[in-house]
Amino acid sequence: MKSKNTPILLTVFFAILAVSLFLRFKSPPTVDEQADTDPDKISFKFTVPANSRVGLLWEDDDTGESKRIGLKADPGALIKVEIEKGDPAIPALDELPKNFFFEVPADNADGAETEFQPGIKLVEFNNQQLSQSRFRFYWEDYSHPVLTELRRREKLDELVKDSTDELEFFTRILKWTHQQWKEGNPDPYPPFNALLILDWIRQGKTTGFCAQYAQVMVQSLQSFGHSARYVSLANHEVLEVWSNQHAKWIVMDPTDGIYYTDGKRPLNSYELFLALVENRIGEIQTVGAKHDPKRITGSYGVFSIATRNDHLAQNRPPSAILKDLWKERIHLITPHNKDLPYHEGKLRPVTTFVSDIYFPMNSANVKLLQPNAAGNVVLQLETDMPGFSRYQASVNGGPDERIPAMYIWELQPGRNTIEISAQNLMGVSGPRSKIVIEKK
Repeated sequence: MKSKNTPILLTVFFAILAVSLFLRFKSPPTVDEQADTDPDKISFKFTVPANSRVGLLWEDDDTGESKRIGLKADPGALIKVEIEKGDPAIPALDELPKNFFFEVPADNADGAETEFQPGIKLVEFNNQQLSQSRFRFYWEDYSHPVLTELRRREKLDELVKDSTDELEFFTRILKWTHQQWKEGNPDPYPPFNALLILDWIRQGKTTGFCAQYAQVMVQSLQSFGHSARYVSLANHEVLEVWSNQHAKWIVMDPTDGIYYTDGKRPLNSYELFLALVENRIGEIQTVGAKHDPKRITGSYGVFSIATRNDHLAQNRPPSAILKDLWKERIHLITPHNKDLPYHEGKLRPVTTFVSDIYFPMNSANVKLLQPNAAGNVVLQLETDMPGFSRYQASVNGGPDERIPAMYIWELQPGRNTIEISAQNLMGVSGPRSKIVIEKK
């Protein structure tokens, strides 16, 4: 049971840890005068340096994970911080920590360079962002034995061997899935298990339509460590796979063996929806078959995104999964589509925020802290990658090397470049965050 002093103890712990961290990684904040306050409290004031944000950094005592609290304050603002003194069993602070960390934001206006310390200039900060979805998504364990056996038995490694890039990798699995059987109405309805779907169809026990094509392709992609999810359309089932190459979700239709582009990059369901309601279907191109605008107009006017693809881990009969599908699909409500979706009188999950369903994946998000006294910077890394294994960085064009979540980047005179990515247990790397700093 937590004591009533727990919040006070945690606050003191955070403050003490902030001091210990920044005795090593000192930033240059200017602490103003000690404020006259209650004798049971300690407080101080300081001015936020230009081109900075301020926060408090600590380490979780259960997991060892680095955490942070962001304090909202504009550059140049005078900040007053007040902390209650702790339990007598723990030495109380005699003074407030002198060194909070100061984070350099990545949102420089018009790509302008920022000199955040004399002789040290931030030239580029292309930072990958974390998901901001308010919904919980459930991802399959990439090491599930069914996925391992699917990849081995169907010789998928040989199928994707020598793919020139990630999109070709996806396309080969798309075409393979499309070619596995002739579409029909599944009866009996097979389990949500790619191995059993293929076995039952090959044995003549049943057949499959769009849902089975999607399930086989999703699990084939998962067997290589790629995040994929189901998408329900007006009268069709497809899937979207997260592309690290393009840093976006892209839709693939294994029933027809196709995907769509705007002539430059592959598209997702939402982009096809917008093209439909904005009368821009003429801009869309189909890859894998002859372009059929009716497929888009007949299907993509309504779409919903599945919140889970962990049906192997669930190991539930298909009847139970199908019964719950209505509450596991998120519908986007827009000015073009204001009707609320219902299932047997029950409102399906809805959102008006595109970010709830179109969020980034596999990001290595970087907090860039102000240079310390040695002229180096500290990078604090965070990710929400499913099956995360490690962070890796390429410094000044060198090979990728493993780095810790709290990394000291030692700057050399001249231009310094670092590219950072997260990697999962299957060896798949996410989009790269890039920072360029000029040091005199």
